[in-house]
Amino acid sequence: FEAAGARIFKIDNRPVAVLAIPENFMFFLVFDPAPLGIEIRPEGTWQFTEFDYKYAAAIREEKGMCFMVVIKGKAKDLARLIGTP
Repeated sequence: FEAAGARIFKIDNRPVAVLAIPENFMFFLVFDPAPLGIEIRPEGTWQFTEFDYKYAAAIREEKGMCFMVVIKGKAKDLARLIGTP
């Protein structure tokens, strides 16, 4: 995917990198999960959710960092985009 833009935001004074990807109206976020109390187990697996009746998100933790992808669509569409069965 090709990013249209990138930015660093602060959540609770912690950096969160956000990349905007026009294809599929997608956002990719990278952040340290520990200060936010996030723990994804088992490590390296994607966890999916849908929200606001029109968005889907997938999150995984790997080597002390969280990776999250958000799209306008369903969890099954997102799973297909990131190559998860």
